[in-house]
Amino acid sequence: MSDNPLLKCLSYCWSTFLLPSASGPLPPLVRFDPSPYVRAAALRCLILDAHIHEKDLPQLCESVVLLDADAEPRLVAIRYLHKTVATNIEHVFRILPKAIEDTDGEVRAVMIEMCSTLLAVEEYAAETVKELQEWTEDSEIGAAVRAVLGEPPIVEPDPVGHILADMMNNLRIHFEDTIDCY
Repeated sequence: MSDNPLLKCLSYCWSTFLLPSASGPLPPLVRFDPSPYVRAAALRCLILDAHIHEKDLPQLCESVVLLDADAEPRLVAIRYLHKTVATNIEHVFRILPKAIEDTDGEVRAVMIEMCSTLLAVEEYAAETVKELQEWTEDSEIGAAVRAVLGEPPIVEPDPVGHILADMMNNLRIHFEDTIDCY
């Protein structure tokens, strides 16, 4: 078989179309292939046939978000969960703690978007608020988290103005403190 990730995935996708089944060759490819691009492409193929894999796909996406070391497969998985958040809300809730602290900014942003849905469901609202409260001061996502929680944005004073004012205060000469050298 070719080492080209696209050809590798297309051949698996083609075999899936000819012999569609709930298992098949793609889930192991999503979990175990050494290339993150092949894992992501295989997951995309499964998502294209979501009606065939609708029972296994949400759990597979959850495990990819929780366990995959590379951002590309995690991003594909979380985008699928985002599109199907209404039917897969329990999976979305389980990935919240891991996805919100993800190293990839897009994964974090998609997770924050889904938090508004979690907050609307009474069963998940309290725990979601508790998790989001930990991230209100984060420099990257704090503003988005505060917006989801309905909190006002933090207005910080102009740091340059503050620095200049401190410098000017330190430069002022206090005649009482001066020492006469003569």
